[in-house]
Amino acid sequence: NRIDSTNSIERPIFVRAQVAPGNFSTGQFAIYFGKTGTPEAGNLVFLRATESSSHQIKSDGKTWIANQWYHVAAVLHPQNGMQLFVNGVLQQEIEASTDPVYMRIEGTTGPLFLGKWGSVGGYGIAAEFDEVRFYDYAVSEVEIRTGMCQTVSSGNLKGYYNFDNASSVYVPTTAG
Repeated sequence: NRIDSTNSIERPIFVRAQVAPGNFSTGQFAIYFGKTGTPEAGNLVFLRATESSSHQIKSDGKTWIANQWYHVAAVLHPQNGMQLFVNGVLQQEIEASTDPVYMRIEGTTGPLFLGKWGSVGGYGIAAEFDEVRFYDYAVSEVEIRTGMCQTVSSGNLKGYYNFDNASSVYVPTTAG
């Protein structure tokens, strides 16, 4: 489906959260499309909750075409704070916070959700995922553009999920 500012609910891409949208607590983060009636309606949002507060930035665009691939990279840079890249282009909005995302109550390994908002029903997106990569350093714009349409060596990654051997509830990593 087309994603734009008329969507009545948040459409999650990647979520580590216990409860529904808008109820964030320490150690949670999300990448999602905003819903109508909010300042981020139609935007792709990168949100993280630190020990003291929530921080978010949003994409420049508000309309997303159905059946088209998009490359998204969310970066927490040690000097520049939060950065969001869409198709290799750094988005304009910035958030200077560099506070880490702390462990959640479940510990360091609680579940991450792709395409749905945790165990909360009704918040989902019909999408295909090609791969998810986790780095333990802030990836640069050049690195993002160079690697976004290529298979990468998993040796320099903290986690690399290519979905080749995935089930409906588990995606094995080839790194980390």
